[in-house]
Amino acid sequence: ASNVLTGWTGSGLRVCPVDWERAAIGPGMLDLASLCAGWDDRPAAELARAYCGTAPIDFETLALCRLHLCIQWLGWSPQWAPPADHRRDWLDDALRLAVQLGL
Repeated sequence: ASNVLTGWTGSGLRVCPVDWERAAIGPGMLDLASLCAGWDDRPAAELARAYCGTAPIDFETLALCRLHLCIQWLGWSPQWAPPADHRRDWLDDALRLAVQLGL
């Protein structure tokens, strides 16, 4: 129940699940990077276009945020392992993004 927000809108009751575990004020591009984590560049770019609407998309900042998340996930506890269908080679992704960014 603590992860659900409800409220009335012009069209009725709206129910929204929220995960407060890592909630913070920060750049929206980091949220977008989290949404497309582990995706190939093309689907990530399509999501970015949908997410940003008519606003210009800074793909370099998105790539930097994706790199940040790869490095963050590489530092997770060695005792923890994701479910098989969520496993990803974050080091490979980080290296690819670093090359793409010229780092």
